[in-house]
Amino acid sequence: MNNIINRKQIADGIHFSFISDSRYKVNRISVNFFSQLSPDAGVNALIPRLLSSSNRSYPERKALNEKKASLYSAKVDFNIGNIGDTQQLELFAVSIDNKYALSDDEDVTGEVVALLSECIFHPVLKDGLFRAEQLEEEKKALIETIEAEFNDKRDYARKRMYETFYEGEPAALNCLGTVEAVKSATAKAVTDAYYGLIESAPIEIFAIGCNDFKEISKRLKKVFGALKRSDIKQVQSLPGVIKDIPTEKIECFPVEQNKMVLGYKTKSSNYCACLVMAMILGGTPSSKLFTVVREKMSLCYYCWAAYGRDKCSMVIDCGVDGENTQKAKEAISAQLTAIAQGEFSEEDIMNAKMSIANTYKSYNDSPASIAGWYLAGIYRNDIKTPENALCDFEKVTKEEIMKQAELMTADTVYIIERHV
Repeated sequence: MNNIINRKQIADGIHFSFISDSRYKVNRISVNFFSQLSPDAGVNALIPRLLSSSNRSYPERKALNEKKASLYSAKVDFNIGNIGDTQQLELFAVSIDNKYALSDDEDVTGEVVALLSECIFHPVLKDGLFRAEQLEEEKKALIETIEAEFNDKRDYARKRMYETFYEGEPAALNCLGTVEAVKSATAKAVTDAYYGLIESAPIEIFAIGCNDFKEISKRLKKVFGALKRSDIKQVQSLPGVIKDIPTEKIECFPVEQNKMVLGYKTKSSNYCACLVMAMILGGTPSSKLFTVVREKMSLCYYCWAAYGRDKCSMVIDCGVDGENTQKAKEAISAQLTAIAQGEFSEEDIMNAKMSIANTYKSYNDSPASIAGWYLAGIYRNDIKTPENALCDFEKVTKEEIMKQAELMTADTVYIIERHV
């Protein structure tokens, strides 16, 4: 199925994929480095921040911004995320296509690709290391981002739950790292990590837009093909390990309402049925958690469920009053049991599948979302169009949904209790 995205290997452990689509009026080219999540995640997370802020030709942020502005406000930026147990570091560029430039002889796309390449391969170094003042600036910005998660208690509760939910597994680690790890990161450690990614990380380059990408492919093959690569580090995600005894953890903060996050795991590989089941449970406004636990029983301010394919796990997130916490937990469990016993209708199944269809169809709305879709497919070795993937959901039966609910095993509960 690689022909869907025209994927080809251009160097050891480096692949280039592209989709040419006239619907898009811009071109987006991204370079994605994959690394197994580890305690060094914070060191790695500094790298795309440093690379996107300057390069040898434009050593200061202001100069680089002026160059991007001259290219019709082109964008060179970064994203940091994770797919299951794997950290994904993305550097990307977005620009208009040459045919939209004011002059026929302008090679906007080519210049932007050259700019992105220089950011990646020619960072500004001093004595062979990232500059101390630049590193401190990016460390401060990254720490502020990490600390912002603490300030959002709903987000913080999910992060803390994951630490226990996936204890001993890479997915327990924050893809941004910890404040302590970022503070202690030295210029040498970050520089060594940078060269480690260049030399041995799996790299996926993805281009999408209205360009035919023939010339871009040649340029990227020349640049990346010149790299000396060895010992390519393999990355993967494994299903979460189910605990023998469920774990419950409680923290106290001065919050207006309790935050409760419940984690369930399964050994099932039936992703489609698991997702439909999770949608019926708590993924739509007509779901059981919304209509019963929130509306009918008035036990939650919000309550939703989401299924994670890469770790075979389901997370339920809710906000509750302190006196209703235990009742809400029991009511949520009861709704999962009800689904396992077949207490849901064909309309419930239809609503869940329609919601999934709307989400999948939205992946085509932008170059960034469609690139994200296919990069995840490449990672999972399951490359399908969103439309083809939807066909698999249409086949999901009520019996399969019941079975997946039955196989879900309660694993972890994390609660933030209101404390004055």
